[in-house]
Amino acid sequence: MHGMYAYDAPDPVGYVQKVRSFTLKGVGDKVTQDMLILAGRDDHMIMPSLFHEEYDLLPNVRSLALQLYSNADDAGSHCNMGNMKLALDTMISWIELINGKNGEKEK
Repeated sequence: MHGMYAYDAPDPVGYVQKVRSFTLKGVGDKVTQDMLILAGRDDHMIMPSLFHEEYDLLPNVRSLALQLYSNADDAGSHCNMGNMKLALDTMISWIELINGKNGEKEK
């Protein structure tokens, strides 16, 4: 399993324990920048309900954009595998939108 290797976990249980330590709890309220969150409805590693938990843990972000992809988009899996172009296009469009908004504020 790639996750065990990536997180230097001795076994699947150790992997899950390590992954559970990654959370926005206790730090999410300190994030004040613009934020984009992408997720897959059929992600085999991260439950879609966590998508909404992240939203609730980010009360002070300047702006928050959420995109939940499905298998109909060919991007419903973990890291939007299957349609990386769609995920990258979403990121680029979001960056352009944010840069345009921030540019207006500076004028």
